[in-house]
Amino acid sequence: MKSPVVRLKIRVRLPYGSRPYLDPVLSANKKLKPQFALVNGRPEHHPEGVYHLRYLKGNKRVWEKVGSDAQYALTAKTKREDLLRAVSAGVPVVHDAAEAGPLLKDAIKEFLSETSAQKSKRTLAAYSHTLKLFEKSCHKRHVPEIDRQDLLTFMAFLKDEGNGPRTVANRIAYVKCFLRQFNVVDLLKRKDQPKYTQKRVSAYRREEVRRLLSVASTEESELIQFFLCTGARDQEVRFATWRDVGFNSKTFMVREKLDLSFTPKDKEEGAIPIPDFLVDMLKARKLR
Repeated sequence: MKSPVVRLKIRVRLPYGSRPYLDPVLSANKKLKPQFALVNGRPEHHPEGVYHLRYLKGNKRVWEKVGSDAQYALTAKTKREDLLRAVSAGVPVVHDAAEAGPLLKDAIKEFLSETSAQKSKRTLAAYSHTLKLFEKSCHKRHVPEIDRQDLLTFMAFLKDEGNGPRTVANRIAYVKCFLRQFNVVDLLKRKDQPKYTQKRVSAYRREEVRRLLSVASTEESELIQFFLCTGARDQEVRFATWRDVGFNSKTFMVREKLDLSFTPKDKEEGAIPIPDFLVDMLKARKLR
């Protein structure tokens, strides 16, 4: 009888945001080097790395999160191999509580804790509210027990609460992101995905902008002009500083500001060209 195979992987975050499962690194004496992963064939230290086990349960591939401690991960790998070998041989096995996976309430707490360290307050609030609603509609105790019907029930629950199609689609996307972190994926079929009408953006006409500016205060007018001329997002404008304005190059630079807890969308910095009249307006503003 073929012995069950359990592979140990470490999940890391790469510079451009991807989170692949990679092979861990072994030292010369064949011991696991804590928090090291093979990236493009080269060992790299990733203190944020989390170990996972990969194995087959019947015909289903399973990813099991076993934490960030290298020694514990190796012990968990050995324990899982012994357990699968016993099951394969037909030996009765008593499963412990951990076998059922994390409790839903504990998983939500862990997910929100990680989200608070990586995302904006607005994003955290969206996830927090959505998962609170999901916990209210879902009666499963453990995350691995959640199935397609639970998501369909959640969609119906949201509609009964008066949420529109776009909101339902957004909240389902948040829940799927949460479940993905605990390796619960591909629950919904294509036909199950929430459908909504893509709204056409209604832009202000030139005359409407003129009328708006004619009654705006100096502060309001300069803010509106800055938005119009840069096309920047709300938080990019909110966290703009004089260092970001290139008066000679006539650019506005979107920069990361860790001291202000601001990170550009998709973690990309960039320069935006600005017209002469906005440069002149900003120069006068700086003098004030």
